[in-house]
Amino acid sequence: MKRAYIKILAFGFILLICSAVYAQGTDMIRTLSISPNPMEKYTEICIDFNMPCDVTIYIEDGVGNVVRYLYDGVVGKEMVLNWNRIGDDGNYAPAGKYSVVVNYSSRYTSTKKTLILK
Repeated sequence: MKRAYIKILAFGFILLICSAVYAQGTDMIRTLSISPNPMEKYTEICIDFNMPCDVTIYIEDGVGNVVRYLYDGVVGKEMVLNWNRIGDDGNYAPAGKYSVVVNYSSRYTSTKKTLILK
């Protein structure tokens, strides 16, 4: 009986830790805004984090291809990035649907859609 009680307590403790880790990861980003949206020549991406974390931020086109990597590293509480429609290949991104993708803590993702006009 004592062993069963210890196993139940251990399982409960592990479940509590897993829940805390999951909650911490999903609440990492306070705000993610893009301005102007839709954009023509450039856009400013503002991200407020609840705490410092490791992030990768990039732009995807409408079919999921990475157009431009904007940042990869540790950030503090806030970050402001600018994108001038130039892709990693050096070409100007054509009009269409794009998404700003923020991967953080190596397993969570937040996205925000934007449009390029003209």
